[in-house]
Amino acid sequence: PLALATWEFSRGHRRQALALILEPSIPVVAWSVWVTLIVGGGFSPMSNLTWVGVGIATAASTWLHHPGIDQILSLGTLLVLAAALGSTFWKSGQWLRNQLWMWGGLALISSRAVWDLGNNSTRVLAPIWVFGFLAIESVLLSYSLQTHSRDQPPSTSRRNLPV
Repeated sequence: PLALATWEFSRGHRRQALALILEPSIPVVAWSVWVTLIVGGGFSPMSNLTWVGVGIATAASTWLHHPGIDQILSLGTLLVLAAALGSTFWKSGQWLRNQLWMWGGLALISSRAVWDLGNNSTRVLAPIWVFGFLAIESVLLSYSLQTHSRDQPPSTSRRNLPV
């Protein structure tokens, strides 16, 4: 919702942007209050967040000592994240760029609990895979079209032939 709100805000739709932020937040806040009242204190999703890069760095330090499928999944997510964020500097639409930077920001502040288990990073950051491959595909397609148009002589169709 934050990426969509940013998109709407950039288009000058302030009310829609505010609605995109507030409407999804109300049920989450209500649920969090209910869980805190029923279960008690101590419940906080903040343990999944940390300073920028700290979660990745602390998880990566254990990857070398305990290799396995979880580490491969986390490395795959990290590589897709890097390629996707890098691709936003070349060719991608504003909407896709907003999605990638919002999800990329979340990935960068995710804690070791997210990055240390590959299924966590893959599941929590699943939209990065989708938006990342869309962005990478857009860069590759743009590059392919530019290369193809330089290599080919101008096409002659029946409309361009002299009568």
